[in-house]
Amino acid sequence: MFRRLRRPAIAISAALSLGALPIEAATIIELGDTYHVIEYEAGFDVAAGEGAIAGAVALRIEQVFASGRTKLDNSIEYVFTQPGWSYRIRKSGGLNSAVEVDFDNGDCSARFRAIYKPGTTVVDGGELICR
Repeated sequence: MFRRLRRPAIAISAALSLGALPIEAATIIELGDTYHVIEYEAGFDVAAGEGAIAGAVALRIEQVFASGRTKLDNSIEYVFTQPGWSYRIRKSGGLNSAVEVDFDNGDCSARFRAIYKPGTTVVDGGELICR
């Protein structure tokens, strides 16, 4: 059995879509005038219809003005892993740049991917792939 992720009091009511599996996978951690921090679950067992197996990634998305344009600064606030899992940051974000985090437990792995930029938001919690 795995331990379910902790749930802060404020939750996003909309469900995200990961392939064909609709999931409630995000929790608002903090909201500010020009930023927000959202925790996303990571590593889903799509075949079993299970929620997050590997852990979670919290992103800080901050609105900035650069070169006369609005941009979004994507950064990792923290990464949480379930017992027995480890993670590696592949891409740490930046202005209009993606965040990628690999989760691994020796037998299975998953890749979390996210990018926020004006007009586009893509979050993929990562399907569990077992060897």
